[in-house]
Amino acid sequence: MKTNTYLLNIITILLIVFWLYVALDKLWNLDGFHASLLKQPFPNWWADVLFWLLPLIELGVAAAFIRPLRRPGLTLFAFFNPFLLSSLLMFVFTVYIGLGVAGIYAKRPCSCASVFRSMSWERHLIVNIALLGISLYGYYLSRKDSNDNGSMKSGSTSFPPSDSDNLISGLFVFMSFQKWFCRTFALFPGRPVLYKPK
Repeated sequence: MKTNTYLLNIITILLIVFWLYVALDKLWNLDGFHASLLKQPFPNWWADVLFWLLPLIELGVAAAFIRPLRRPGLTLFAFFNPFLLSSLLMFVFTVYIGLGVAGIYAKRPCSCASVFRSMSWERHLIVNIALLGISLYGYYLSRKDSNDNGSMKSGSTSFPPSDSDNLISGLFVFMSFQKWFCRTFALFPGRPVLYKPK
């Protein structure tokens, strides 16, 4: 049971990092993301909706994993297991990429996340299938963990124990600040500027 808890924590952190990265990458370059959506094989008005909706959904999935955002008795994502949300979103992306690999589209669209831009569509599909498998395995472990603890109630889900809360919160804050700081202050030198009075 202890091994399952550690594995569940690792999967949770991996999925938080993944969903935060892809969502924040899109939000920091909204114009580029919107332009790439306009090249996708669906109506242009979808791009106008998806360029805001998709990053917000991805942030919502990442937020569903973060325990400090939930209070006992009043949970934002009380009816949704975050692993199930992640699996559902990855399934949709995997089907979309799979259709591109199968040649269903007249022209292969470009990928929208910077982490996937340099990958071939076949590798992109493999990564999506792996992330889908990880999400489903996390769902399995979270359900198994709640059954092992005897705390399985109808509609309840199990989340990582509180010893990982600080690590997850710290990782979220560090990633957000580090990316913001690099983008905001990129024109400044990489070392402190010393003030020398005259």
